[in-house]
Amino acid sequence: MTQPNVPPEIPIRDFNASKQTKLFHTLKKPRFTGCLTLTNPLAREWHFYLYLGRLVYASGGTHAVRCWRRNLTAHMPQIAGDRERLQKDLIEVNVKPSQLHWEYDLLRKWHDQGRVSREQVSQVVQAITTEMFFDVSQSTQVTYHFAQFNYGDNPLILLDVDQMILQAWKLLKQWNTLDISHLSPNCAPKIQNLELLKARSSASTFNLLTTLITGRATFWDLSIRMKRDVVQVARSIMPYIKLGFIDLETIDDLPAPAHITATKPRFTRAPEEETVIQADNPFTIAYIDPNNEQRDEIGRILEEANYRYLPVSDPFKAMSVLLAQKPDLIILELDLGSVSGLDMCAQLKKLSLFRQTPILIMTDSSGIFDRVKSRLMGATDFLVKPFQREELVVTIQKYLRVGV
Repeated sequence: MTQPNVPPEIPIRDFNASKQTKLFHTLKKPRFTGCLTLTNPLAREWHFYLYLGRLVYASGGTHAVRCWRRNLTAHMPQIAGDRERLQKDLIEVNVKPSQLHWEYDLLRKWHDQGRVSREQVSQVVQAITTEMFFDVSQSTQVTYHFAQFNYGDNPLILLDVDQMILQAWKLLKQWNTLDISHLSPNCAPKIQNLELLKARSSASTFNLLTTLITGRATFWDLSIRMKRDVVQVARSIMPYIKLGFIDLETIDDLPAPAHITATKPRFTRAPEEETVIQADNPFTIAYIDPNNEQRDEIGRILEEANYRYLPVSDPFKAMSVLLAQKPDLIILELDLGSVSGLDMCAQLKKLSLFRQTPILIMTDSSGIFDRVKSRLMGATDFLVKPFQREELVVTIQKYLRVGV
């Protein structure tokens, strides 16, 4: 049997604002801590770092470094303007495995030194994230997966992403009215016919265009310089694009500090009890129980019945594991020690992801009170221990409609 090294990638088509909001709300309810990575069919990645379900930082896409640098210019002019000191900070920045991201580490360093305010950090992160949601929304399909990890320090800021998603979506709808809507604002306008442009425009317009349109600045970059949104920038030069005076080109990202390779979430091999044990059957069954012997016993029954088995020992980590693996049926012990199986069942049923997922409650008690309460909390059925192998398999068949 093989075991995956990372959580499975889950595809989403037409990843619009509603689906984006729904995904982040799904992570907020169980207070997920770690990184959500979105990937498009061109292998472009966007990383969202979350703490207890709220945004700490985001980075990725076509121009991750360029995006970070231009938003320093917009929201931290005292940092961007001191180029000598900024270059020194970039040389000194050092990414350790426990740290979040070198861009965020510098923002935190400057805040701790009193050089920037918490509000400025928030403005930079919101601007970067809004651009990322715009780029993500232009993709026809994305896949997502999770990486859990703990932060070394308490996050500097915690943000809700709803407003950023909405702002990006509104901007995209306006962008889609342009003749260049099939292109990305990450393209850079470049003057193609300087002499003709000079002959067909006023001296002031010509000077302005030749100053701004160098082929080295994207629409996003120009929006910062011109202090206008990216759609307004595109509309202002659209007549010159239509006349053929200006063309659009793709350009590279700015380089990251020389000693830093691209920062990506560290997907580590999951512990065996949180990894799906593979089988030919397409259905995955999760079982949450701190008791090792009980997990092994259930595992033997399910493997003999040829189901894919996802054992989870730690109830506090169960929600994140279930979100990552998306099992087809969940079995919960009524007594999970410091956590109630019924409370966990109720929390799962509040999530749209698990609203239709069968949840079986397993207990030593056959009392009517536990049965009624289980139903009220959203449980699909009730299993009383000890039970025969056939009883468990038949109950699973009943809800998954598959033979052994």
